[in-house]
Formats: sequence, C-alpha cells, structure tokens
Amino acid sequence: MPRWLRWTLASFVAVVVLLVVVLALLPTFIDVNRYRDRVVAEVERALGRQITLDRLSLSFLPTPTLGLEGLVVGVAGAPAEGPIPPGERFVALDRLELKLRLLPLLSRRIDVSRLVLERPEIVVERDAKGVLSIADLLGAPGQAPAGPGPAPSPPPDGASPLAALLVQRIEIRQGALTFRDRAVVPGKEVTTSVADLDAALRDLSLDRPVGVSLRATFLSRTPQNVSLSGTLGPLGPNADVMAAPADLQASLVDLDLDQVAAYAGVRSGAAAPPLTLGGTGSIKAAVTGTLGAPTLDLSVDLTPAGIAYDTVFAKQPGVPLTLSVKTASAQAGSGTPVIQLNPLVLTLHTLVLTATGTVTNPTSPAVDLQITSNEARLAGWDALVPALAGVGLGGRAVLDAAVRGQTSGATPLDVTGTLRVTDLGVKHQALPEPITDGEATVKFTGKGASIEPLRVTIGQSVLTLRAEVPDYSRRYVRFSLESPRLDLDPLVAGAAATSGEPGAAASPAASPAAPGRGPARAPAGTRAGSGDAVAGLSADGTVRVQQGTLKGVEFTDLRGDLKLRDRVFTLENLTFGLYGGTYTGSGVADLRGRVPSVRFASRLTNVRANDILSANTSLKGVVFGLLSANLDIKGAGTDAATFLESLTGEGKFALTDGRLATIDVLDRLKALVTLAREGQ
Repeated sequence: MPRWLRWTLASFVAVVVLLVVVLALLPTFIDVNRYRDRVVAEVERALGRQITLDRLSLSFLPTPTLGLEGLVVGVAGAPAEGPIPPGERFVALDRLELKLRLLPLLSRRIDVSRLVLERPEIVVERDAKGVLSIADLLGAPGQAPAGPGPAPSPPPDGASPLAALLVQRIEIRQGALTFRDRAVVPGKEVTTSVADLDAALRDLSLDRPVGVSLRATFLSRTPQNVSLSGTLGPLGPNADVMAAPADLQASLVDLDLDQVAAYAGVRSGAAAPPLTLGGTGSIKAAVTGTLGAPTLDLSVDLTPAGIAYDTVFAKQPGVPLTLSVKTASAQAGSGTPVIQLNPLVLTLHTLVLTATGTVTNPTSPAVDLQITSNEARLAGWDALVPALAGVGLGGRAVLDAAVRGQTSGATPLDVTGTLRVTDLGVKHQALPEPITDGEATVKFTGKGASIEPLRVTIGQSVLTLRAEVPDYSRRYVRFSLESPRLDLDPLVAGAAATSGEPGAAASPAASPAAPGRGPARAPAGTRAGSGDAVAGLSADGTVRVQQGTLKGVEFTDLRGDLKLRDRVFTLENLTFGLYGGTYTGSGVADLRGRVPSVRFASRLTNVRANDILSANTSLKGVVFGLLSANLDIKGAGTDAATFLESLTGEGKFALTDGRLATIDVLDRLKALVTLAREGQ
C-alpha cells in the first residue's frame, strides 16, 4: 500500500474517532435545560393546560436524541404554578424521547425520525352530566382553553396540522389509560383501565400507508388480550383520516364481562340492573375500505358468558351465542350513510338467524332487512326464558320475515312474514297429559299479527285456536277456540295442582337468573297482582265445543263469548246441551283488586231430573221428570279453597211431570237440601 494511502486512511479514521468523541462529549458542553422554560411555555400555549417538566437531556450517539424527563400535563383548571397533584394529572410520563436526523439538524431544521413515550399514564374523566375532562382539547362547544397562555392559531384554510409533522415513527411503551366515569351509574364512579399498552405508528407520511400496531390489556385477566395491526393511509395532503384507505385487523380475547357490567346495568332512574353479565367473551374484526365508509368483517363469541336480562332472558355459560357480520358502507343520494349487511348471522342455542339488507343513518337507524332462520329445535328454550321455567318443550320453528322502519321513536317496526311451528310438544305440571302434535303458523302483517291456526292435542282433546292482533299499539286480541271433543277434567286437575292449595306443587317463579346459576325464585311473601299479566289488554273471543266432559258429565254443543276489558273477564251467552235439556249462563271475573272476585248466573231448562241427580247426588232412581233451575252465586279468593269458602248465592228449582219412585224419598230429599246448604 502506498504511503500516501496509508496516511489518508489513518487521517480519515482519526477524524471519525474525533467526531465520535466530540459527539459523545458535546452534550456535556451544551446546557439544554436553559431551554426548558421555553419548551414548557410553548407546550402550555399549544394545549391550554399547565405542564411541568423535570429536565431536558441531549445525546448525539448513536443518533441525536432530545429527552423530556418527568413530563406532566394537568387537567383543565389545575394550578397555574408549582407541582401538579396526582389527582389533577391528565398525562404523566417518565420520558418523552425525540430522535432527530443529523443532517437536517446541521441546517437548523428539526426532523424527528422517532418519538418515544416511555410509560405514559393518561387519565380521562366524565362527570355526572356527561362532560369529558378533555372536552377543551376536543374543541367541544363552549369549552375554552383553561391554560395560562393564549390559544394556538388555527392552521391555514385547507391545511392539516399534521401536514408539517416530520416524524417517521411514534412509539408508546408500557402505557396506561384510565377512564373514570360518573355518568354511567348514578352516585358512583366506574373506572375502566387499559394497561400494558405497547403501540407504534411506522412510516408516518401523508403520501404512503402508515403501519399500525398495538397490544394492550383491557378488561381481562389475560395479559395484552387486545391486538391491532395493519395499515392506514395514505392520508393525503389534508390528512383526512376518515377518508384514508384502511387495512386493519383487531382482536379482543378473554374479555371479562363482569368488568363491563356497569355499562350494561342501571341508568338514571332505574331501580335495578335490567342486564347482568358474567364470564368472558371475545371479538375479532377486520376493517378495509376507509374508516368513514368501512367494509367490516366482525365476529363476536359470547358462548362462555352468562347473560340475564330482567325476567325475559337468562343464558347460562356454555349455551351457544355468537354473532358474525359482514358489512359494506355507502351513501344514499342525500349523502346519508348506509350500511349493507352481507350478511349478519346470530346463533343462540339452537337458533340461527340470518339477516341481509340495509341500515340507513346508523345514528338514528332505519332498517330494511330480510330475516330467515334455520329449523330451530325448541327443546331447551325453557332454560333461556324464565317465563317458561318448568315447561318441557319439543318441536321445531322456522322464521321468514321482512323488517322495515325506524328503530327509534314511538312507531313500531313494520314486520311482515311467517313463523311456522311443527311437532309442538309441551309438558308441564299443570297438564296431567302433555300437549302433542301441535302445529301453528303465525303471520306478521306489518303492524299486527295473526295465528292461522294453532292446533294441539291434549290426551283425548283436540283444540284449534285462531287469534289476531290487528295493531300492536292497541293491545287488542280477537280469537276463537274450537274443539270437536274437549275433556276438561285433566285441565281442571292441572289448574288445581298449581293453585297454591295445601299439598299442591308450586309453579316455578319466573324471575331472572344470575349468570352461572339457575332461575331465581321470588322472595317468600311476595305476590304479584292477579291481573298484572293482562293489565292494559283487551280481547274478544268465542268458544265452540261439539262435545265434552267435566267431572264425568257429558255436554254437547257448547258455545260462549268471552271479553276482557281492564282486567275484567266477562263470559256471555254460554249455552250447552245437558241431560236432554239446556244450560245457559253468564258471569264476570274481576281481577283488578288484590283478591279476585267472581259473579255467575246459571239456568237449567228441562233437564232430566233422574240423570242429573244420579250423576251428582245419592238420589239415583228416586226423582223423575224435567228439572229447571236458576242459581246465582258470587265469591272471592286467591285459591280454590278460599273461593269455595266464600261462595254465597240463591236459587230456585221447578219439577215438571215429576214422580217419586221410592218410599224413602223424604230422607233422600233431606240429604239433598243439606248438601245444597253446605254448598252456599
């Protein structure tokens, strides 16, 4: 190697070494902390908040780095001077590090290659009126900067504040976010936290996609159960985030629903939480398109969760509950956002619902959906619906319906379509014989619905029910019940078994179930009003039975009209054939009070005396002829025993073409009179 080359290389190495030494020692000769007050003033002016800063640091190796140590930003209204108390801190971080490019720095231009936030802690609060502690930073109406300096000047028209940002990468390491909410539960503070937050924005630029990655722990005992990755952008010259292309994937696993319960629980004025949650759930999502009009592929799995809503619904952990939805976004001719479902699939227990169609203006949704279902098995639904507790269900159901209208407001949705039930079977302690071979078609007609018809078999009885609700808002029902043969004895026996009489089995209470447990029973000593179930409901119906039996007595051609108004049942025009004659009657059952009351008027006309007395008394083969009678009774009670004890009434009897067949008739008549008195 020539001597001159060796000297050249040695000189170059010496210069490099000298430069490294200078860069390493230079920070010791530069007191960057003399700029601390200026930095503090500039940040306070920009944020309108008080900040404190322990110290600035500067290093040149391996890259020029400016560090802000112990940076704290106060909440609105924090002290203008001195330390910011822990309870009044909006942001506190150990270190804010700006890594600078060397060549632009030599030209007195700051070009940040990387911004790193070490262990930032952010606290956001919402007061009881719903006002956020960062409302001034978000530009909320009526919120002015509360800091010591003037508000920053707005950017020029058409320009974005991000347009001058020269940062290639932003990182957050071991961050934490705390949200304290006093608006969700009256009189209480609900705290929600994000911990172990590691996030990065890569290749920050307005003209190419920005890489996004995030991991954090949120509402879970599983570390960093939240993940987000993908790209966003290019943002364009105006940095319009909502219009930027997106390709993002997110997942949230092992979400602890106990920690979400407060946000699904009571609201102002509510006496008790209508919704209780337990267990865990998971969410996965992919977003493409733009954030303003995204294409979404979302799946939610709440199968491990326990969920109960008031007295209506109670799902135990392990019962399938999943939701998957694929959406596309567009705009209507007026510019209103439209979401296209392609499709939405909800799975609950044995039911799979599929919905396709559109949701217009998500902030005040109007829907136009087609909803279909699988042939869902009805077995096991008594465990999900507390009102069906103790009812054994069988059979299958299929739904095919269109749903249109505004989801908010007083006007109900317009629903058209059918619900078909086949092979229906019902077992219950009130039914000594189960319901079998049931089938029904429910037609939804827009603002109302009809059953066309419901046919069931109970032992030897066959019943056909037709019903119509012309308008849901009126709460009015028209119905007809027909049967070629009706055996009332099993039905009466079942009603007695659930009436509360001594020794009778109590029916299960339809009260809500806590997640993970079976349906709860109503507290001892409580009793709902007897007419609560039909309060506000009106009905008109007819009953027609060709022949039937009650207590072994045969009757034929039974007809009657039933009305319900304001918890008062009225039975009119009741007639049927009995022992060659006729029976007519009418009555009123009033359920408006705590103790139901009943009034009933009966009339027998030309009934064969020997037949009716032989069937109901010991006077068999004694009295012959045609018997007519009038009987008016009234009573009140909450069970059969109390009602029978309260019965009072009066009656008249007449015998036509009568004759006595035995000489001991006086003793028999005496027994009959005694029996009649005991029944009054």
